[in-house]
Amino acid sequence: MRTRTIATVAMKGGAGKTTTVVHLAVAAMLTGEKVAILDTDPQGSASAWARTRKAEEPLVIKVEPRQVADAVTAAEEEGYSLILIDTAPRAEPNAAATCRASDFVLVPVRPSAFDLDTVEQTVAILKATGKLDASAFILNACPSRAPEVLEARSFCESLAVPLAPVELGLRRVYARAVQTGYSVQEFEPRGAAAQETADLWTYVHKHMQRRP
Repeated sequence: MRTRTIATVAMKGGAGKTTTVVHLAVAAMLTGEKVAILDTDPQGSASAWARTRKAEEPLVIKVEPRQVADAVTAAEEEGYSLILIDTAPRAEPNAAATCRASDFVLVPVRPSAFDLDTVEQTVAILKATGKLDASAFILNACPSRAPEVLEARSFCESLAVPLAPVELGLRRVYARAVQTGYSVQEFEPRGAAAQETADLWTYVHKHMQRRP
């Protein structure tokens, strides 16, 4: 099977792009994928996570947005089966180019008014790049039984992008795991966050398998 590429894109900073990328990377790796992360965010959060991490995998490469296509080609030649791309917020031209280079685009959204205000900008980019049917919203940092989650879910469902059936909860373990260079599946493998992450990877993997 050819190399698959997944990007996380959101116009709002703090939506959870890096958290989603590193956790999906480890979840995929645990199922046998050979995974590389391309860190195109100037903040370099994924790269910082990799420096803290004791394990050599997944590979994290810091690249400029204009270098993404070449980096994807190089990773393919090295035999990586999955490439995840972490992007910067508020960078529409770079986000569009990354979407075009990706097989699937995940849009992390926190259930807050500030996040929802920027969602339609991201949808416009997905539409312009022909990725509406190769993308999904993922609700992130969802408080338990909060009405804001229901409102965010309803809003996302009203748009042209599918909403992933898996929601990531507002759990301290996500931050604790990342701070120590782990994913939640490694840090607390029997916890709810670990199950959420595994379920998200299962959803994304199945979606990509249905596409040529």
